[in-house]
Amino acid sequence: MDLQSVKNNKQLMEKHRDINVYDGWWDHAYDEFKGRMESVGIAVTDIYFSGFWSQGDGACFEGFIGNLPLYMEKHYPKKGEYSFIKKLIREGGTIYFHVRHHGHYYHENSIRSEIVADEFDGVLSAPTEFQQQVLERLDEELNKEVEEFETDVTVQFQGYMRALYRDLETEYYSLTSDDAVAESIIANDLQLLEET
Repeated sequence: MDLQSVKNNKQLMEKHRDINVYDGWWDHAYDEFKGRMESVGIAVTDIYFSGFWSQGDGACFEGFIGNLPLYMEKHYPKKGEYSFIKKLIREGGTIYFHVRHHGHYYHENSIRSEIVADEFDGVLSAPTEFQQQVLERLDEELNKEVEEFETDVTVQFQGYMRALYRDLETEYYSLTSDDAVAESIIANDLQLLEET
């Protein structure tokens, strides 16, 4: 049988519709996604998804900002954006942001985020009273930025989770398309087994 003949055999096609989407079909999409995230400073530790059939399906991941300078460069390249956070990084301080899955569902809203930030007081020395007051003022401004930063980063991570779901959905529908299924049927000689 040729490709078109297999595609025209509806019973054969539906019997083997899931031939390409057994265990691990998502591995390639996962690996590509993790690579893209790494290129913007995000380390992905676990990925979860459900889907393509009901409202509420989606994808989420657990992870953290693994390379803060790279993350800032990719997401906040303008000079005035998060200037106190950038100064903290230049002075050797750091911010740890991570997300974890929460709840029974898997989508961008089923996560919890947490942020922990150094303060200038712990990074810079302040031998005089005046310098200590300056550091306290810097820390006040930094703390305001950190709160806003947590909200922004959470929204960015959620956007990446929606993109991940779209990637998985595209991969799934590609693997279950008539052409892909028919090619697998032929490659595995399943049409011959059906004929005998």
